[in-house]
Amino acid sequence: MFCKFKSKIGDAKRFKEIVTILFEEGLGFVVDKLELKYSIPLRKRWGFKIKSQAEERAKTPIEVRFRKTFERLGPTFVKLGQHLSLRPDLVGENFAKEFEKLQDKVPEFSSAKAKEIIKAEFGKTTKQLFKKFSEEPVAAASLAQVHKATLKDGKTAAIKIQRPQVKEIMERDIHLLFYFAHLAEKHFKETRSLNLVKVVREFSDWTMGELDFSVEGQRADRFRENLKDNPQIKIPEIYWDYTTPRILTMEFIKGARIDNEKEMKRLEIDSKELADVGLKVLLKQMFIDGFFHADPHPGNFFALKNNVLCLYDFGIVSYVDDEMRNKLLSCITFFASKDTEGYLKCILDLVEIRDGANKKAFESEARNIIEKIIYSSFKRKSIVHGFHKIFVMGGKYDVYFPSNLALFAKAMLTLETIGLKLNPNLDLNEEIKKFVNTALIESIKPKKLATDLQISAFEYMNFFKNLPKRTQNLMNKIEKGEIGVKINLKELQGFKQELDRQNDIKIVAVITSAVFLGSVILLALEGKAALVGISFGKFGLGITAFMIAWVAYLIKKKAK
Repeated sequence: MFCKFKSKIGDAKRFKEIVTILFEEGLGFVVDKLELKYSIPLRKRWGFKIKSQAEERAKTPIEVRFRKTFERLGPTFVKLGQHLSLRPDLVGENFAKEFEKLQDKVPEFSSAKAKEIIKAEFGKTTKQLFKKFSEEPVAAASLAQVHKATLKDGKTAAIKIQRPQVKEIMERDIHLLFYFAHLAEKHFKETRSLNLVKVVREFSDWTMGELDFSVEGQRADRFRENLKDNPQIKIPEIYWDYTTPRILTMEFIKGARIDNEKEMKRLEIDSKELADVGLKVLLKQMFIDGFFHADPHPGNFFALKNNVLCLYDFGIVSYVDDEMRNKLLSCITFFASKDTEGYLKCILDLVEIRDGANKKAFESEARNIIEKIIYSSFKRKSIVHGFHKIFVMGGKYDVYFPSNLALFAKAMLTLETIGLKLNPNLDLNEEIKKFVNTALIESIKPKKLATDLQISAFEYMNFFKNLPKRTQNLMNKIEKGEIGVKINLKELQGFKQELDRQNDIKIVAVITSAVFLGSVILLALEGKAALVGISFGKFGLGITAFMIAWVAYLIKKKAK
C-alpha cells in the first residue's frame, strides 16, 4: 500500500504545513534545495518577523532543528525520529542521540471519545462490557492511551485505546514522506546511497504494524510461550474477547519501573539478580528464539516481588533467522578466542556493501575497533560496544547492516546500559561468552535436530518433486530457441542424470550425518530405550554404517 509513490497525495494543506514548519525552524536551505519554496505562503516567506526567527534558528545545530521540526509536525514525525534514532549508521550519532529525546508528549483525548471508540469496536457500551471503567487514563502516547477497567469476572485490566483518526493521519503523512524521500534523493546527491525511499518503507511497515493492536497481542502470546519455563519472567495475559485492531486489553500489572530505585527498594528487589534475569532472557530471545523485544528501555520493564521481571509493550519486535544467529554466535566465538580476522570475516558476512563503498577503509577501521576491544583490560569495553561502534561507522563508507541488525545492535546496547545501572560490576563480555555455550547446547538437542531434519526433508522433497517439471520446461525452451545457447539435448539429458546422481549422494550424506550425530547424542545420554534389545544409539550407528556404504556405492558407480 505504502510502497507505491505514485499513489495520490491527498492533503495539500498538510504538505504546505510541513514545508512551512521546515522553513520556520531554520531549515530553509532544505526547502530551497527541494525546490519547494513556492509552497510557503508569501506572508510567511516575506514576513520580517518570521524570516528573522528562521534566520536566528538557523544558528542552532542542525540535528536540534530537525528534532524540533519533528515535534511540531506531530505523531508520524515523532515516530519517524524515534525510528531514525535506531539508525546512527544512516543519520550519524549526533542525529541519533538528538532523536532519542523525542517523546510521545501528547494531550489525553476525552473519556467520552474513548467510550465512543470502544462502542464502535464491540457494539456495546463500557457499562455493558465492564464492571468498572476508569474515566481518567493512566497513560497517554502518540498512538493510544490506556484506561484501567474491571472485567465482568473481576479481573483488573489495562485497556489500550487507539487515538481517533491516528491511522488516517499516519497514512497521509507516510504518503507525503515517500514524496519527500524521492525529492531528497533527486536533489541531495549525498542521500542517494542511504536509499531514503527504502528507509521510509521500513518505517511505514514498522509504524502501520504498531497500529494493529491485535498483532501486538499475538506477539505477547508468543513471548509468553517462548519464556514459559522461566518462573522469573511475567508477560501480561491478553484478554482476546476484549481485543480488536484498535483496542488491546491485557492483564493490569502493578510493579516498579526498573529505573525507579525507591520503589525497587520498597519491593525488596535484588537489582543484581534482576539484571541477571533480564540479561539472560533477552539473550535467549536473540540467540535461541530469534524473536526479540526490540525496544528494551526502562519504561517497558517492571520489577515485581521475588525478583520477577515483567515485560510489556510489544509494538516493536524483530527477528533474527537461523543463518544470521549462527553468524552472530560465530562473531562472539572469535571474540572470545581473540581472533581478529575471524571476527572481521563474520562482520563482512553480515553487511551489505553497496556500489561505490570503500570496503578496504571499512575493514581497516573495523579491525582497529576490534583489536582495541579484544585486547582491552577495561571490562566496560564490551563486545556489544564494539559491534555497535562498527555498525555506526559503516555508514561512513557506504557499508550497511540489515535493519533487523540495527534493532539488534540498539537493543543490545540498551541492555548493557540497563544491566550496568542495576549491577555496576556486570561483565557483559563474560556473560555473553557463557551464554554462547547455552545456545550451542540448545542447537544440538535431539528435539531441535529432529525438527531441523524434518524441515530439511520437506524442503528436499519439494525441490525434487518440482525438479522434473522445471527440467522439462527448460528443455522445451531450449528446443523452441527461447534460450540463445546451442547445446546437445542428449548431453543435457546426461547432465541431468549426473545432477540427479550427485544430489542423491548429497541427500544421503546429509541424512547419514544427522543419524550419526543423533546416535552419538543418544549414546551420550545413556538412555534405556531400546529396539529388539539394542539401544537406539547403537541401532543408529548401525544404520549410519549402512548408509556410509551406500554413499560409497553411489560414488563408485560413477567410476564405472
